[in-house]
Amino acid sequence: MQATATVFVMRSPGSGYTTRTAIPMVRELFGPVFGWQDDPDSSGLSRARRRVAELEMVALWTRVQQWSLAQAAPVGDLLPGMTVAAIDSTTLHLPRSRSTVRSFPIARDAQKLETHHYPQARLVSAWDVERRVPLAWRLTSQRIGERASLQDLLPELPERSVLLLDQGFPSRSVLGDILGSGRDVVVRMVAAQACAWPEVAAFLASGQASAIVSVVIQQGCRKVTVSARLVLRSFAPGRPHTGERRDRMVILTTLTDTQAISDEQIIALYHQRWGIETIHREMKGIAAVESWHGTTKLLIRQEIHAVMGWFAIAGAIASRAEADAVAEQRQSGDERPEKRVNTNLVFNAVHKVLAWQAAIGYQHEAVVDYLRSHAETALDMVRRFMQRRRPGRWVERKPKHPYARGIC
Repeated sequence: MQATATVFVMRSPGSGYTTRTAIPMVRELFGPVFGWQDDPDSSGLSRARRRVAELEMVALWTRVQQWSLAQAAPVGDLLPGMTVAAIDSTTLHLPRSRSTVRSFPIARDAQKLETHHYPQARLVSAWDVERRVPLAWRLTSQRIGERASLQDLLPELPERSVLLLDQGFPSRSVLGDILGSGRDVVVRMVAAQACAWPEVAAFLASGQASAIVSVVIQQGCRKVTVSARLVLRSFAPGRPHTGERRDRMVILTTLTDTQAISDEQIIALYHQRWGIETIHREMKGIAAVESWHGTTKLLIRQEIHAVMGWFAIAGAIASRAEADAVAEQRQSGDERPEKRVNTNLVFNAVHKVLAWQAAIGYQHEAVVDYLRSHAETALDMVRRFMQRRRPGRWVERKPKHPYARGIC
């Protein structure tokens, strides 16, 4: 427990802790729980990390996730009674060691020369886009595709959910697994004439903006024909943004009831998938997830569990604050854009809330009240300094990681 708590605190976003510098914060939060009188040896805690089993980190992560989902705002604004889950992958650069190179081989060219300085892993994760709480994730080699990881984590997703997928995911077997599990999907299809599905090519040739079509999917060894809706996105008039291409975008969805959800709502629902891109940016920027402390696959997975825990708690606080702001705005008849929270203030509030909760039952009542007042002040700061969303803003996203670049 002490080693697990140290990893959790050490990976707190925006802190830049090492094992040694994280110990005072661990003592402040959990010292009374562990009965610490003095600071333990940092090298001893580092060695203890290697004996923490994967199942212990999974158990901690599961408790944090369940608490966060219970505290977050209820779902329903996007699709009543259903969880909207965005699934995407991102590349993580890892420290170079025998353990990481064995699990995450470095890519090589035709002459068998390494093309990158450091190993690269693929993190495939599913997030509740309304509450910004992670639902499931897989860390794999770049040699394992996104589709295989999606099919592996599918049983961990809520049963009544709609999955938002980018165009790298659709395959007939993947759609078969999703529909066979009772879940729905909103996915961008490849629209290029050379490699589009026959159903998509026929839809584009028809010139229609949307249509209900029959799509063949693969379920096990059987081919099954199902009904799906194809929607063509129309671009706004004017010059495209920098870095934006006017490619045709075709969305396939199993939500075929046009009375319940319109074509415009389908397009808007797919655009919610961009939230997971923002989360990946925050994981690499604010949380500095690639600043690893461990050099083995086990230790790296421990740190990802800890980072996901921080984001789960932050998502619960942020979604609750934004839902309250939307309710107040609707009640007052305010039609301006909705407000969003400041991520740095949210993570600061997470620190205060953890200190307050950890003191309950282990500290004097006066100390608990003092820490609660600090937590309430931090939460009030989150609500007070929310900013309205600015429609029409655009910035091209480019990778800016300082290392693990290709070898020139």
